[in-house]
Amino acid sequence: MHHLFHFAFIFVAVSYFLIREAPAAPPSEEYKLVWSDEFDGTRLDESKWFFREENKRRRNAINSRDGVSLDGNGHLLLTTFKRDGKYHTGFIATQHRFSFLYGYVECRVEMQKVQGHWSAFWMMPDEMKAFDEPDPGKGGVEMDIYEYLCRYPDSLKQALHWNYKHGGKHHCVNKEQVLPGLGEGPHVIGMEWTPDECVFYVDGKETWRTDRGVSGVPSYVLLTCEVDKWGGNMEEFEHLLPDSVKFDYVRIYQK
Repeated sequence: MHHLFHFAFIFVAVSYFLIREAPAAPPSEEYKLVWSDEFDGTRLDESKWFFREENKRRRNAINSRDGVSLDGNGHLLLTTFKRDGKYHTGFIATQHRFSFLYGYVECRVEMQKVQGHWSAFWMMPDEMKAFDEPDPGKGGVEMDIYEYLCRYPDSLKQALHWNYKHGGKHHCVNKEQVLPGLGEGPHVIGMEWTPDECVFYVDGKETWRTDRGVSGVPSYVLLTCEVDKWGGNMEEFEHLLPDSVKFDYVRIYQK
C-alpha cells in the first residue's frame, strides 16, 4: 500500500509539472516558428532586441539598460528599481531588428509582485499613421497582448488602440479577463493575428477575439515595465523594490 501511494504521488507530481511547464501550442499546425528568443546565456541578444527610448523618461520612470538582465537560467528580467531618487525600469523591443505581418506570437511570463508599476507584452507598427474607421488597419494598430497590474492580481488586460497619433481620434477595443491565480507562477500568453481578426489566448485557452481595429501593417514586439499611478502608488510600495517581471521566452510563428 505504501509503495502504491508513493507511485501515485510521483505520478501526480510529474503530471502537474508537465502541465505547468508545457508551452501552449500555436492554434494551428500550419504555423511554423520564424523567430524566437529563449533568453539563454547571461547577456541580452542585441541582434534581436533594441533598447527603446533608452535613458529617456517615460511616465514616472527612466528606461535603463540596468533594468534589463538575463539570470543565466533561461529568463529575461525586466526590473524596476530606484536610484538617485528616480525610478528606473526595463523597456525593450524588436524594433529595427524584426517585424512581421500576421502570425501567432506568445510569451511565457511570471508577473511582477509590487504595486506601482505594470508589465506588458505588446506590439506596435513600424510606423503609425492616422486612419480612422472604417479602415484603421492601414494606419497600424497598437496591440496589447497583455498588460498586468498587480493591484488587480487576477486581472489581465488585452486591447487594441489606433488612430491616436498625428491628430487622430483615439479608438480602442479591449477586454479585461478575470483569471484566478494569474499573479502566481508562469503563464503562456499569446495572440493570433490574421487579416480578419485578433484572437487572444492564456495558457492555451482563448480569452477574447475581435475583428475591430485589425492591423494590416508590419509590427514589432515590445516587453516593458512602466511606472505610473495606473499601476498604483509606487511611493507607498517602493520599499519593496527592486521587483521584476520574468520572461521565459518569446516565440513568433507564421503560416
